[in-house]
Amino acid sequence: MKAFHKKRRGYGNLMVIFVVTFSRRLRSITNFFLANLAVADFCVGIFCVYQTLTNYLMNSWQLGDFLCKVYMFVHALSYTASILILVVVCTERYLAIVHPIKCRSMLTRRRLRMVIGVVWILAAVYASPRFFYVETISNRLNSGDVDIICIANIKKHNKNVLDVVNLVLLYCAASTQGSP
Repeated sequence: MKAFHKKRRGYGNLMVIFVVTFSRRLRSITNFFLANLAVADFCVGIFCVYQTLTNYLMNSWQLGDFLCKVYMFVHALSYTASILILVVVCTERYLAIVHPIKCRSMLTRRRLRMVIGVVWILAAVYASPRFFYVETISNRLNSGDVDIICIANIKKHNKNVLDVVNLVLLYCAASTQGSP
């Protein structure tokens, strides 16, 4: 049943992306942001869900060190982009309600594309350290088998610093957007 819902979510995201892309009538500011949100969610569905499913079915990471890093990068990129896009949507809605006339002149297509570009770049910069501290680790089990896991190596990063960065960037900064 979960697989059905994941497929349906993937198709739903694809439909949002295609409809907003190909329908001139639906190319509004909010729909542009929602299409980017659908792209981020689609990335989770394609790049993260299937790797996680493979990991659960195989009981070990079978996709190698590079794909482990890519998996963790795309996962962090997707959720960070989702959070930042939601912040942008909230900010845009706030401006549209509080300053409707000024908002129309401020939010041009060029500026919208630039904002979304900055969102994806910030998300990629935020996610990029995973290429350095995520790796596959082999554990020899009592049965003699080798279990390989894809995990953040605690020796290569400071978890407390990462938690503070997450709190400040993805919660505190996002929470202050749009407040008067």
